[in-house]
Amino acid sequence: QITWRFLAPLIMFTILTSSIAFRIIEKPSYHAWDADTGQTKETQYPGWVLIIAVLMITASVIPILIVFLLRRFQCLKYDLDIHQGAIRRIDTTVSTKEMMADIDQEEF
Repeated sequence: QITWRFLAPLIMFTILTSSIAFRIIEKPSYHAWDADTGQTKETQYPGWVLIIAVLMITASVIPILIVFLLRRFQCLKYDLDIHQGAIRRIDTTVSTKEMMADIDQEEF
């Protein structure tokens, strides 16, 4: 439980922030063909492309933060029992037992 509650979110947050920090320090670039020299040269992306990238990152992270804050401050209640939806083959009735037996025999 420690891994899922603390370690995994911490690792994800670290990867996200380090990749954003790396992109701020090292501006993203691409190789473009230069007709004058006949070679490729490294060209930085224009500012509007970086703005679109930031908006896309923000749009994907904001819902996660909103749901976290709503659940943290109990503004959003959820009554979900994770064991309620579990499939158990021991709860079969006579009618469903025959259907499952037919499926099992057809596989071989």
